[in-house]
Parts: sequence; C-alpha cells; structure tokens
Amino acid sequence: MIASLIGLYAWSPWVQPTEVAWLGVYESWSDSIEASLEEGSGLSRAACEARYDDEVGEPPAQRLEPVS
Repeated sequence: MIASLIGLYAWSPWVQPTEVAWLGVYESWSDSIEASLEEGSGLSRAACEARYDDEVGEPPAQRLEPVS
C-alpha cells in the first residue's frame, strides 16, 4: 500500500504545467510550424493537429482555451 502511494506521488498525475510553461511549449510548437511553412514543406492540418496534441496538449487553465 505504501509503495503504491509513493509511486502515485512520484507519478503525480494531478500536476499540470503552469500557464507560463504551457505558453512556452505552445510558442515553441508555433515557431516550428511557422518555420516549416516558410520552408515550403507541405504540412497538412492533420499533421499540425497531431503535433499539437503530442507536443503541447490541453492548456492548464480555461482562460487559455482561445490560445489553443
């Protein structure tokens, strides 16, 4: 039981990125997408959405929903 609690605490699924950290990740993702588009690589909307889901994810606060 104690080992399970320690494992759960170490995993900390309730810990969300801070708004500042999330915005930094979002900016990095956005810059990489913009650079790819400027290079002329044909990014599909599906590829952008998949990268967004993998790299950025849901915002940590509802007020950042418009950004996402």
